[in-house]
Amino acid sequence: MTPPPDITVIMATWNRGRHILPSVRSVLAQTHGNFELLVIGDALTDDTAAHLDRIADDRLRFFNLDTRYGSQFGPNNAGLDAARAPIAAYCGHDDIWAPDHLSRLLAAYRDRPELDAVASGLIMRGDWAEFPASVFGLFEDAIPFAHRHYTPPSAFSHRIDKGGRIRWRGRHEALHPVDRDFVLQLAERGYVFGSTRAVTVHKWAAGRRYLDYLRPRSDLQQATLDALLAGSADAETERLIGIARRNGHFMPSQERAAERLADAAFLQRSDNRRGLDLPDLIPLGQGVEWSQDSGDRAMDWFPASAPPDGLRWCGPSPEPHLLLPVAGEGAVRFEIETVAIRKTGFPPLSVSFNDSPVPHDLTARFHLARFVVGRLTVTGRARPDRPSILGFHLPPDQFAGDPPHRLKGFAVGGVRAWPEERP
Repeated sequence: MTPPPDITVIMATWNRGRHILPSVRSVLAQTHGNFELLVIGDALTDDTAAHLDRIADDRLRFFNLDTRYGSQFGPNNAGLDAARAPIAAYCGHDDIWAPDHLSRLLAAYRDRPELDAVASGLIMRGDWAEFPASVFGLFEDAIPFAHRHYTPPSAFSHRIDKGGRIRWRGRHEALHPVDRDFVLQLAERGYVFGSTRAVTVHKWAAGRRYLDYLRPRSDLQQATLDALLAGSADAETERLIGIARRNGHFMPSQERAAERLADAAFLQRSDNRRGLDLPDLIPLGQGVEWSQDSGDRAMDWFPASAPPDGLRWCGPSPEPHLLLPVAGEGAVRFEIETVAIRKTGFPPLSVSFNDSPVPHDLTARFHLARFVVGRLTVTGRARPDRPSILGFHLPPDQFAGDPPHRLKGFAVGGVRAWPEERP
């Protein structure tokens, strides 16, 4: 008879496809091998299951829920219901564990049996010059952790049945974002928290990356996993921890790390950032035009200025993306109003259309006292049933050392689109 696992790993996912594989492999590569990995799909509609089916490892089980919850709370509760171990840990579907992550968690439970919940250190990766990293989970056991500090679920574990089986509250019933709310629930039940005091998790937050769910990627995750497995990641980890300390992003308080109330406005902003709540498609017809709105664009763009300017300046990300909500078929010409600081001019950039490189023309039209006004023209093939995404790729160190909220790079304004060949 197979002995029960020491710990259950729960990975909630939605339409990550092949890009889930580095995260899954980072769990299966753990030095402590007696665990089960439950990958729980939030009513997936893509080919994630086909990629997981190719992994020959009995510790991996996949479930796809019939109901779409739109948040990790539903899959996490399903994972807790199916868990065979007394302890649960969580791994985000785009996060990476170091090989000793589980062994350090379980050692903390073994060496300090009074602990009911254990977190490890986690680096939230920015991978851009202004916000390269934040560090969580390295707290002192004596502090009131749950009320002072936030730790993302990928670094977190807990006993499942202390005082009755715990449940994640839904995103419309929780008073905080669901991950923050869950930790507060544990504190209310009297859970004793501890930390491994070692960084073993690397996280990429979807909420910091505009349209992340529309354009999944895993190159950064795979590179980090390769370095961890090769034993060559320590220097980079220490470098990121040092930067987080110097920039005030080491163990930030809960007020800075998570929004307080998960109200309707917060939920909509979160869905907008990740690409889960999209505007209606505009039929292309003989041509359309639109202005920049005030929606949240994560780290890609600052909020649009008030009309008549209506400009969005690029944010800290060196790869800002622009949603083109046009429905059509065939080649479409897009013309975008652009503005840059006159002193610096337009930065060097390349452009992609739906993740494929495309040529572009960026022409300065006239100069004002402080700004230069231009026009960017690009052609791409629109899609009949979903929006297109225009990507701008700037040198990653283009704005290193600049104040975070200084106008920089360039801004985008109104957009015009028309068929390349009009009837």
